[in-house]
Amino acid sequence: MSFRGWAFSSITNTTQGRTATSFDAWGRRRNPASWALLTPTTTTGLPPVWLYRGYTGHEMLDQFGLINMNGRMYDPVLGRMLSPANYVQEPGMTQSYNRYSYVWNNPLRYTDPSGQVVVVDNLIIVVFTGVYNLATNLSNLDGNGWKAFRYFGVGFVAGFTGGYAGSAATGAILSGGNALLDGLSWENAALSAATVAATGYVGSEIGKQIAPVK
Repeated sequence: MSFRGWAFSSITNTTQGRTATSFDAWGRRRNPASWALLTPTTTTGLPPVWLYRGYTGHEMLDQFGLINMNGRMYDPVLGRMLSPANYVQEPGMTQSYNRYSYVWNNPLRYTDPSGQVVVVDNLIIVVFTGVYNLATNLSNLDGNGWKAFRYFGVGFVAGFTGGYAGSAATGAILSGGNALLDGLSWENAALSAATVAATGYVGSEIGKQIAPVK
């Protein structure tokens, strides 16, 4: 099994390699011995039907030269999805605004198990968001280690949620959670969260009009 999630070969009960598979960084099939790229729609000499899971563990539709990424279809020759992503996953990253791109054009580092959400090893994102939130609130700690942990926790939850619900959710959780930690009432914290969420949503909708999904 490769670190990208596909099987290099299947093994018989005599431990002899039965079928070998190989892909380039973008998912194109290649000769496992020479690494020469195969014709996109070739089916000759490919693994048996029961071994149809290939690049990053996804279903290979070799007759069409496509890969079923679950949420969307992917063309490994173009290195693009055939339909746009439902939302901009990382507003602070320019690669997110090409909604047809595959894993922010960095397949050597990321995968997309669902066809909708890039896995950055999501743990990296949520930990970074937690650390970022803690760093921006250092002046509010007053030497309180438990409060530091809670600021990190707010960022961690915001980063995790934002990967699936979008940037508006991230902003809302950060704003509301930090407001509570700063001593604001639940009502004011909720108002702060709602304001940030609404602002983020409106900004996202404006972005869609500027660069509409087709």
